[in-house]
Amino acid sequence: MSLVIGVVVLYVTYLVFRTWFKKRYPTENDNLAFKILVAAILFSTGYCISGAIQSIGSTFKLLEAQGLSGGIYIFECIKYVVVYVIIGLVVSMLSNFITLIFYNSITRSEDELQEIANGKLSYAILMATIVIVISLFTKDAYINILESIMPYPDVPVLPR
Repeated sequence: MSLVIGVVVLYVTYLVFRTWFKKRYPTENDNLAFKILVAAILFSTGYCISGAIQSIGSTFKLLEAQGLSGGIYIFECIKYVVVYVIIGLVVSMLSNFITLIFYNSITRSEDELQEIANGKLSYAILMATIVIVISLFTKDAYINILESIMPYPDVPVLPR
C-alpha cells in the first residue's frame, strides 16, 4: 500500500509542479537546474506523506477495535487513507508553492525561478535546500492534522 501511495503522490506532484513551472518559466526539458528543484520538491512531498504511514496503521487498528463489519471496515479504511493522502498532497503542495513564490518575491534583486529556468545550478541548489528545510518544519503539523481526525473511540462521561 505504501508503494502505491508513494508512486501516485509523486506522480501527481511532478505533473502539477511541472505544469505550473513551465507555464510561468518556459524552459527546455533537459534543464538540470529545473530537475534539481523538481527532485527537492518530490523529496519534500515524499517526506511529508511518509508521516501518514504510521497514522494510517493506527487508524486501521482504531477502526478494527470498533468492531465494524467487513465491508464497512474496508470502506472506512479506504476513506481515511484517501483523506490522509489528499491532506498530505494539499499540505505539501501549498508548502512548496508558498515557499517558492514567497522566497522569490522577498529577494527582489533576482528572480531565482527565472534563473533556474535559465539553467543556473547555484539557484536550483539554493531553492532546493530551502524547499527541503521547509518540509522538515511542515511534516509535524501535517501529522498533528492527521491525529486530530483519527477515529478515536468516544470517551464515556462519568456521572457526578
